[in-house]
Amino acid sequence: DLDDLWRRWLPDRGEADKAKALVGALLDVDHPSTRLNGFALLDAAGSAARAPAVELLETRLADHAALFLIDNGLMAEADVLSRLTRPPLGPMVDVLAAELDIDQDEMIAQWTALTAGDSEVAVELIEQMWRVDLPEALDVLEALGRHVEEKAVARAAKKAAFKFRTRST
Repeated sequence: DLDDLWRRWLPDRGEADKAKALVGALLDVDHPSTRLNGFALLDAAGSAARAPAVELLETRLADHAALFLIDNGLMAEADVLSRLTRPPLGPMVDVLAAELDIDQDEMIAQWTALTAGDSEVAVELIEQMWRVDLPEALDVLEALGRHVEEKAVARAAKKAAFKFRTRST
């Protein structure tokens, strides 16, 4: 139970300090499942997580922070999205990358479910995904380019993977 885990983690610190410590740790995380689990744990912080999550809007975890703030009612959706330059796809990339680590076929099935099998939706997402500031975005794009049956989607994924590799950071 995440609430119990939250209570036991850093028990001598207040909620705001615990939330800030967790957000700081999330910035150092290099695995998609760990990032997703960290944000799930941050849910237990409630409103104490607002300030540290807002600070994340200026980092590579801006997408995660945006959805966290919106989903938890900690900031108005329009206010959050106005701070981003593209749709917040980082958590989706993490879900797909985590699945890819386990089973490539399941990742493709997850992708098909996320896009409802609609190739236009898939291409639109892919055209934004290369901008996600997570190295796993490249892994996901390459897997989509190799394994999606819809040729237009696979081609878009290959093009986006090229853009990811050649972008200047």
